[in-house]
Amino acid sequence: MTSSAPFRNFDDSHLFVLALTAGLPLALAWMARRTKSEGFVRGAALFLALLLATNLFFQVIYHHTTPARLDGQALPMQLCDWALFATIAALLTRNIYCFELAYFWGLAGTIQGIVTPELKDGFPTWQFFSFFVTHSGIVIAVLFMILAMRLRPQLSSLWRAMIWSEIYLVSALIVNAITGSNYGFLAHKPMGPSLLDYLSSRPLIFIVELNLLAVVFFAALYLPFAVIDWRKRWRPRRDGPAEPPGRPLGLRRRAQLRSPWDPGPK
Repeated sequence: MTSSAPFRNFDDSHLFVLALTAGLPLALAWMARRTKSEGFVRGAALFLALLLATNLFFQVIYHHTTPARLDGQALPMQLCDWALFATIAALLTRNIYCFELAYFWGLAGTIQGIVTPELKDGFPTWQFFSFFVTHSGIVIAVLFMILAMRLRPQLSSLWRAMIWSEIYLVSALIVNAITGSNYGFLAHKPMGPSLLDYLSSRPLIFIVELNLLAVVFFAALYLPFAVIDWRKRWRPRRDGPAEPPGRPLGLRRRAQLRSPWDPGPK
């Protein structure tokens, strides 16, 4: 299948996808809060997981039955593939370790793929729909898990996400060396414009800069939750002054302040 025109950034179809990616999780979260139905939340999570898994299944079939698409895409070794697996697992199990990988990888990496996609074929081709079902679906699912399922990362999630990111980096480098592929865009930068264009062209420096960029993005993604925790910690007592610096909150006080987004006792 070919498109009548190549994909163009920020054309009407691309802008519609961007609007849908931002608006759908807000709509689902609003419906979940309005209905106050745990069944709705479970059903929406199951639907998103099945949608992502079904799209992945047909992607595998497509890549293995289209020789022109097989080279360099036969293995699930893009970072978005790993984020996809983590997202499906988190939707089905609410596992915090799967969620935190979906959160950091999905919002730090997949969003860049949505804004500046490495996509040749435009609307309404299979490639267009499949690409955005995966990438936008990950972002929609992550935001839904935050807003409706009340999952959130903790401070320790930063270090686990960085460790898993290094595991992915080493794995992709090895696979690229064996197969001559470009998983993770570690062999060369994307053909289209992207944030990676601002990094060095020297491989070693590029990898160092990529790691530093990941640290910055992960820290920025955790910052809203750090602010929430800080405000809860320093909220004045109803019966007295705020806790002094460095003094941990007592268990009774922590129970008073706890909400679905509170990380709980350290």
